[in-house]
Amino acid sequence: MYCVCYRLETSTNWTTIYNGSDTEWIVSDDELNYHEAYVFKVAARNVIGWGPFSNDSLPFVYTPRECIAIMNLPIILNVAGHKCNSL
Repeated sequence: MYCVCYRLETSTNWTTIYNGSDTEWIVSDDELNYHEAYVFKVAARNVIGWGPFSNDSLPFVYTPRECIAIMNLPIILNVAGHKCNSL
């Protein structure tokens, strides 16, 4: 189980954007505002319970998919620095 939270780079208020067992998912356009910088963090749960949240990600500027397609760039969001040991 994973819990992914985000906040605006300029905010201290976290919002849960995903809480489930899928290892990948799509953030819909109605959840984030274009051209805003967001920071993400993730926590995982195993049989022992919830682990700590990861370090905050680097800021991610949400860009319309049309711009990404024109620039031919992949979108990869990875919260680095978090290790999760499964039991």
